[in-house]
Amino acid sequence: MKHAKWLLLLVLLASLALGLAACGGDTEPTSPPAEQPTEVSEVQPTDEPASEPTQAPEPTTPPTDTPLPEPADTPETEEEEEEFDLSSLSSTAELSSYKSTMWITMVSDDNGQEQEQTIEVSIEYTSEPRAQHITMSGAVTGPGAEGGTIEMYLIEDTMYMKMEDQWLSMPATEEDLDEDAFITPDAMLEDLCGWRKEGSDEINGVKVEHWTFTKDDIDKCMPYEDLTGLGELTNADGDLYVAKDDNYVVLMELMYEGENLDMDIGDTDEGVQVVRMEIHYETTDVNEPFTIEVPAEAMESSSLPDDIPVPDGTTGVNNMFGMINYTSETAPEEVYVFYQEEMPNNGWTEVSADAMSGLWMLEYTKDGRTANVMITEDDAGNASVMITVAEGE
Repeated sequence: MKHAKWLLLLVLLASLALGLAACGGDTEPTSPPAEQPTEVSEVQPTDEPASEPTQAPEPTTPPTDTPLPEPADTPETEEEEEEFDLSSLSSTAELSSYKSTMWITMVSDDNGQEQEQTIEVSIEYTSEPRAQHITMSGAVTGPGAEGGTIEMYLIEDTMYMKMEDQWLSMPATEEDLDEDAFITPDAMLEDLCGWRKEGSDEINGVKVEHWTFTKDDIDKCMPYEDLTGLGELTNADGDLYVAKDDNYVVLMELMYEGENLDMDIGDTDEGVQVVRMEIHYETTDVNEPFTIEVPAEAMESSSLPDDIPVPDGTTGVNNMFGMINYTSETAPEEVYVFYQEEMPNNGWTEVSADAMSGLWMLEYTKDGRTANVMITEDDAGNASVMITVAEGE
């Protein structure tokens, strides 16, 4: 089941990024009811053996379906009308603005000891101006457990990211600004079938269509190889609410339970044995006016030092942990001369300057600080520049 593996990969990658460690939490997977087929076979030998086979399929129809008088034609018509079309969902990137929140709670079995972990991801998005604010936080159970938060802003052509207490900045591409490249409901719903239409409802003032599924529904519609690839799924259910007008996911809740839900990550031989996973996704403030603003501390801490100049024609400036990278349309030789002239004008003292085939290196000092400039030539003949600035002790 591709969507389940995708979700678990997200959880584990987030855990690694946040440095989470967990322990505790008991959850026992429930077994799926397997009695209905037996009951049907017991009833068939009784009265009217010829008519019983025509009645036997009726118990397999989900009990939540509204009963209709026609016994044969109605189920086929209902199945066609109630089949959920994932491709019909609107992309959140098509909305002018929205806010979404997702919680994932995962209980896993680590050598016989259960561990519980929760990841929360919130997204704010506006199309005019094009901007995103993403926050991912983690929490775990057990004494001494630690959590953490990663925060990110994508404004115009720049990405600002906060890890621990450090703000970083780097160039942002159109793909970065496209929400579909991150977390969307359709990615979580991919390859999940068996949805049944329950009817209409209203959530937070939005008129919605309500869909549900159970493990029995998954068993009926999912190919055998996909089921066995997921593991021993013992229980599952879901609720999906889709806006009638704009056709986006307003609310989604999924639950999976099982034994040995083996999800291999990367190239390692070790898998994570998941016994329960719960997902909650909610979209609010759709097409409502609001503004996403980068905090002043992010702008200040991620900006270039005032005394480190860059030549005209510079693109893709990236500043992380005292390392500045960029590409300049200026020829490498000219960038080399630029720093020889401009660094002293900004109070720096030249320590060394070396020019060799395809590589130019300079070193400067100022008030206990050290700046090293390395210039190389890319395939297009442009200058690729890396500057490292080390603060004095």
